[in-house]
Parts: sequence; structure tokens; C-alpha cells
Amino acid sequence: MFKKSLSILIALVMVLGLAGCSGKSDQGKSDVSETDKKVEDINQTEDVDQDETKEEVPEVDTDAPEVVDLGGYEFVVADVNENRWFPKEGSSEVANAIIERVKWVEDTYNCKITFREHNESEFADAVLSGDKYADIIICPTWEIGRHVGSGRIMDISNVPGVDLTKPYWTNYNNTKLLSYGDKIYGVGAPFASQNDEVFVMFFNKAIIEELGLESPYDLVEKGEWTFDKFLEYEKAASKDLNGDGVMDEN
Repeated sequence: MFKKSLSILIALVMVLGLAGCSGKSDQGKSDVSETDKKVEDINQTEDVDQDETKEEVPEVDTDAPEVVDLGGYEFVVADVNENRWFPKEGSSEVANAIIERVKWVEDTYNCKITFREHNESEFADAVLSGDKYADIIICPTWEIGRHVGSGRIMDISNVPGVDLTKPYWTNYNNTKLLSYGDKIYGVGAPFASQNDEVFVMFFNKAIIEELGLESPYDLVEKGEWTFDKFLEYEKAASKDLNGDGVMDEN
């Protein structure tokens, strides 16, 4: 509404300026000055409104732990996707935000975040030799069982300063999937790379209909598409076509 009014006002200034050319110059100057004053008043009103809006925004209490000076510590992240941590600057607004976030952490905690490409074999060798591999690992879920069984990773809830009951953890947490016994070996995180790493599942509609199974789409809509249901469908669709008792690749 303000932009529309301002556009009309600017048009009015132009009309009055032209009218002043055919009449007395003093009158034209008076009209333009008065119009300029109106524009100035509107701008001042907008500034006041913006200030009032800023004051109304409440401060967010993150309840984060106190800042600790890490003394220039090199914090190594092992991941299969470097773009999650160090995307190309200027490639997108999201990329710029990720870069700014990393820099803020480095400046705030006096540390240096570096990346290494994750490799399970290198990780295992480093643990056996007692060498540092990384401080945090982002790995495929199918690796976690081997890491837990071999004692390569620790219970994240025992890390000083980590409280998994805080909102900034619980909002993205999937500890039930990454727990074993009473220990938690991993947590979820809102990685921006989800925009370019989408995992999907395909299924054969003809086989579903042939077996008389309910459509997975309908089960999803009803909130009944679970991992147990997936295993049930998998067993129902499994057939030993050549009768050799061996599950062949397909």
C-alpha cells in the first residue's frame, strides 16, 4: 500500500513540475517543496514503524552451553559429502549461510574446522593404531553397527556439554534409530545438503496388485507404512523361482 501511494506521489511531483514550467516559477517551487515534505514525512513514518516492529520481536533463548575457548583446536569432520560443510561460495544463499555458520563457529570457539573424506577402512586402521581420525563422523547408517561392535565410536551423551534433551537437539533427533542398549551413538541434524541428496524407494505396482497387497501410497496416507510393514511386503514378494533354495540377486 505504501509503495502504491509513493508511486502516485512521485507521479504528482512530475505533473506539478511540468505545470510549473508553464506558470510562475515561484509557484512551481512551492508545490514541489510541499510535495517533497510529504515524501519525507512518509519516509520518517515508515522508519518509525520499522523501529517499532523491531522492538516487538522477542529475543530467542537458545539455552546453549557457555562458549569455550578451544585454543585453536583443529576440529576434523569426516563425511562423504564435503558440500555439507564447505560448499562453493556464492553458489546459492544456502551455501553462503553454511559458510558463514562455519566461520562463526570458528571465530566464536577459537577453533579450525577441517574436512576429510570418510573412509571406513581408514577409520578402522586409525582406531587400531591409536591415531586421530576425526572428531565427528557423518557416515551411512549401515556402517554404524560395525563401528559400535568394534568400539570405534563413543556414547555421544557422555560428551561434555552435550545435553540431548535440549530443544536444539530434540527438534532433529532420531536417537531411537541410533541407540544400542542404553547408549546413543548418533543424532540427526538439519543438513542443507538434503536439497541435493534425496533418497527414494521404488516399487513394482504390478507385483503389488498380483500379490493382493495394499498400495504403499495408501499405507503412507494412513500412517501405516512402517519398517515392519516393509519387511512383510518384502517376504511376500520373495519367490524361489528356480527352486535352488538360494536368494539370487535381482
